[in-house]
Amino acid sequence: MNVVKLIFSRAFMLNAVIALAYLASSFTYAQTNDSVKPSLAPEVFDWNTFATELVADQLPPIQTHVLAVAHIAVHDALNAIDSRYEPYEYVGSAPNASVTAAVAAAAHDTLIRFLPAAATQVDARYAAKLASIPDSAAKNAGIVVGQSAAAAIQTR
Repeated sequence: MNVVKLIFSRAFMLNAVIALAYLASSFTYAQTNDSVKPSLAPEVFDWNTFATELVADQLPPIQTHVLAVAHIAVHDALNAIDSRYEPYEYVGSAPNASVTAAVAAAAHDTLIRFLPAAATQVDARYAAKLASIPDSAAKNAGIVVGQSAAAAIQTR
């Protein structure tokens, strides 16, 4: 698909607006509340950019579906760590879990499910993210909460 057509497609624009709104709220919240975990936005933005690149050659309805499900999984994983919003599907609590591990696991499992042809790229990104986190209970909890959130939304 032509990049210009992709950028101006309705699905792409809708996803961009949703992602930017989420990022803006994460940055604002992180700046005004010192008691929360470090800003969640960079991890979400990183995986959103990666996922958007992966779906670039898909039809707009597929782009929208994959990105929406991935973001719901990520939302529910993050909400289990720092509960601020109504969960969509996954209701859990892991306040000491690693944000990076949770986001990576939720995005990874969702992208693998809907884009199996991109498994090599997704697995490589996931492995790199996990390798950047020291082994700990928080890392393991983040992986579990991310996988659980992805599984919950995918079974719907």
